[in-house]
Amino acid sequence: MGRGVVLRYLEYLIFEARNEDSRIHTELACLQVQQLVGMCKPYVSKEGETAKIDQIKANADQAIFKARKDLVKLLKFSKHYDPREVLSLLPEYYLHKEKALILAKQKKFKQAMVLCVK
Repeated sequence: MGRGVVLRYLEYLIFEARNEDSRIHTELACLQVQQLVGMCKPYVSKEGETAKIDQIKANADQAIFKARKDLVKLLKFSKHYDPREVLSLLPEYYLHKEKALILAKQKKFKQAMVLCVK
C-alpha cells in the first residue's frame, strides 16, 4: 500500500472517525514528518557536520507548503500523539514552527519561544 493511501486513511480515522488511539495519532505525525524531511532533501546542503536548508526555495515549494499545513493541522488538533517521538524525527535545521507547537503542548514555552525567534 502506498504512503499516500496510508496517510489519507490515518487522517480519516483521526479527523472524521474521531479515533483517539495515541498509536494512530503518533503514526500519522511521524509519517507526515518523514514525508516532509524527504521532500526537503533537494534543498538541504551540508557544511561539515552541519546541515542547512535553503528555506526560501523550500518554503516556495507548494508540495512542502501543503505537507507542512497538514502537519500543523494535526499538531494543533490532536492531544493524542507522542510529542517525544515526533520531535525526535524533526531536523535541527528546519520546521521550527512545528517544533514550537509540540514544545508548547508540552508546556515548554521558553524553548518554543526561542524557536519562534529563529
